Amino acid sequence: MKGESTLEELSLSNNDIDSESAVKLATALAKNNKLRKLNLRGNTAITAPGWSALLKLVCNSSSLAEVMASNHTLNDLGIPTVALIQSQQFSTDYISLLWSYRKAVDQALGEDGANLLRSSLKLNEENKAFCSYKEERNKMMVVRRKILWCHVRGNFNLGDCSITAGAMPRILAWIGNDSHEASAKLIQYHDPPLPKTKLDSFRLDSIYRILRSMPCLMQNASETIGSKASFHCPIYNDDDPSNWSKSKKKRMKRKRREAEREASKKKLRLMEYPKEDRVYIDILASLRHIT
Repeated sequence: MKGESTLEELSLSNNDIDSESAVKLATALAKNNKLRKLNLRGNTAITAPGWSALLKLVCNSSSLAEVMASNHTLNDLGIPTVALIQSQQFSTDYISLLWSYRKAVDQALGEDGANLLRSSLKLNEENKAFCSYKEERNKMMVVRRKILWCHVRGNFNLGDCSITAGAMPRILAWIGNDSHEASAKLIQYHDPPLPKTKLDSFRLDSIYRILRSMPCLMQNASETIGSKASFHCPIYNDDDPSNWSKSKKKRMKRKRREAEREASKKKLRLMEYPKEDRVYIDILASLRHIT
């Protein structure tokens, strides 16, 4: 399965595979970008060490670099989904067996680890849907989601990683913006989804840890917020414009446009925050006292 293998599906179900074998499989698949389905269903001898190795395979949360180096192709380990179990197409006995397979993973990794494993596999499957024409771009979207998940879980702090300060506003916006469903999914990997109150506490904790490590972001955010709240143009004077002549109005309008362009350049130097991330900016405004 290493090197130039073109194998995309492999079924090892009910094969008496134990944790030691599962660890070896995970090691062999570390650099494999072809295999998408590895059916391990029914191998009840796989315990915590084996499932932990498989989790690290698809989302190694030990560091940012390890997350990026994880396998973003494998999307199925034969773990039954809730939708499959509840589809009512199986006998009662087989449904009980499927639940036992799923619970075995939960017991081995814990609820949070099992959620991360299943969500990482699902995310890799979404990557497959676009691989024919947007492979590299979509792979980076998958990597980004996994990195955010690991930061939110507390596996590492993005504020301590080798990420340029200029990229941090967007990262913080991804974490802090819950104004639409797409942003919420960026840090939501639980099944069933966490309640909003719990997720909000994760958001604030995640933002706090980054800002504690990079207090310079607070200063720049404060200046940016101030410039957005009350734009001031030193050239353009609004005092009684009704008294201006037509030519003066045109002249002042031109000067205002020039001043606005200069102000825009200045705000870019202050690491301008995306307009759609007003929620994040409001959070920063409430947290400016944190140093």
